[in-house]
Amino acid sequence: ITAQPEYKWSPAAIRKDQLADKDLKPILEWKEAGTGTPLWPDVSDKSVARKSYWEQWHSLSVEDGILVRNWENSEGTEVKKQVLLPRSRVPEVLQEVHGGIGGGHLGTNTTLQKLRDRFYWANCRTDRHTDLDTYVGELERRMSAVHDHVRSRLQLESDRMKIRYDVRANSSGFQEGDLVCLYNPVRRKGRSPKLQNNWEGPFTLFCNFGDVVYRIQRNLRSKMKVVHLDRLTPYWGGTDRDDRS
Repeated sequence: ITAQPEYKWSPAAIRKDQLADKDLKPILEWKEAGTGTPLWPDVSDKSVARKSYWEQWHSLSVEDGILVRNWENSEGTEVKKQVLLPRSRVPEVLQEVHGGIGGGHLGTNTTLQKLRDRFYWANCRTDRHTDLDTYVGELERRMSAVHDHVRSRLQLESDRMKIRYDVRANSSGFQEGDLVCLYNPVRRKGRSPKLQNNWEGPFTLFCNFGDVVYRIQRNLRSKMKVVHLDRLTPYWGGTDRDDRS
């Protein structure tokens, strides 16, 4: 039986990353040991982050095997449980909160509020702006690069389409007096569009107005039509017609 991959936001996965974090690991182990608040000498020579967690010792608890912070609002009416986020997960959380499926590319203040609702890490109040600004700056750089690439590809394809069109438009080879057929799709009652002939003719081609506009006439009694080159094709059915007179 093949083992299923562990969900990255499961309690076990978060606990694994907390234990891999040099500042969260001792705090989590001390909390689980239940020996009370560690002494100051145990943290005095450690990092600023570990000292920050030590100062908030009574706000921290272990739930489902992971370390959380119980944050109470200023009115004392609500307590939110914030997952203590390992440093390795900060960029991922910023991306999910700001640019994920449920993020909606919110503004900085709204993004920070969403972070506070669910997560906390040491010095979050001072350095979260830097982390978020770094992420937003990188996101803007990537989006700008993508837009530039798309614009260049669109321009390239536009140039190719123009070349193909110009070759077709400028190489018709029509001359005055040539016989041509006119593309004129008209829906006829009782006949399937797939079975009807959308070409009319032959027409006699007269003078042209520029490179792509021509004047044609079905017979001597009919009115002349001014049509675009795209609607014309050479007539290959011979030159004898009953309606030329």
